[in-house]
Amino acid sequence: NLSGPIQQEILSLNGLEDINLGSNSMTGPLPTWIGSLKNLQVFNVIYNFFTGTVPSEIGQLTSARRLGLISNDFSGTIPSEIGLMESLQELWLRSNKFTGTLPSSISQLSNLRRLYAGYNDLTGPIPSEFGQLLALEHLEINYNDLTSTIPTEIGLFSSLVLLSLEKNNLSGPLPSELGMLASLRSVNTYSNLLTGKIPTDIGNSAILELFNASNNSLSGTIPTELGKLSSLTTLGLLFNDLTGRVPLDGPICALRPPTGRLSQFYTDCPFEVQCDCCDF
Repeated sequence: NLSGPIQQEILSLNGLEDINLGSNSMTGPLPTWIGSLKNLQVFNVIYNFFTGTVPSEIGQLTSARRLGLISNDFSGTIPSEIGLMESLQELWLRSNKFTGTLPSSISQLSNLRRLYAGYNDLTGPIPSEFGQLLALEHLEINYNDLTSTIPTEIGLFSSLVLLSLEKNNLSGPLPSELGMLASLRSVNTYSNLLTGKIPTDIGNSAILELFNASNNSLSGTIPTELGKLSSLTTLGLLFNDLTGRVPLDGPICALRPPTGRLSQFYTDCPFEVQCDCCDF
């Protein structure tokens, strides 16, 4: 039940490597002197009541592997100096009041595996420079106001497991490059402004378990190539402009139990899509 601000006496702890103050009632801004803790590997203040902007001095924590700021009241922009935290593997920014754009400097974090920046007020595009994050496994930037298209550079995320983009204002097509990601298990683009056809290449994502593109403006037919996704458990295609038929003896319906794992299949049937095996 710690409360109040972070005390400067922490600086007297020579060689401090781990600050874990999560799930308390601490308040105030992050102090600028935080950058003096050169040996720090973990800085975790999730689930508190910190306010203000994140100081640019945070970029001086070049040994830090994890920066955890989830569920506070931080505001302002995400400092570009975060891109100087060369050892960073996990960046947790979810559920704050961050505004402005995702800084392209994050692309300099060659060791970054997890980026959680959902539930903020971020705007602008997903930087194409993010394609340099070759170690990235989780990209969660949902529930923001991001715009523009999903960059094709997403196909460079060779280690990507989870892509969470729902509840933004992203437009344009679903990139076919998603089909290049052999480790991909979850793609959620629910409630955006996406248009065009569902790319057939997504059928190449062999271990994909969840694909949710509901509440967009996708058109055309549901590609039969999705029937190759033998690990798929959830397929959400509701509230689009899709047409055509999904026959009972076709490859997609074959994914349903007992022959497959597809327990949830939602599309606009029976009027727009003639589907013999969907849930709605």
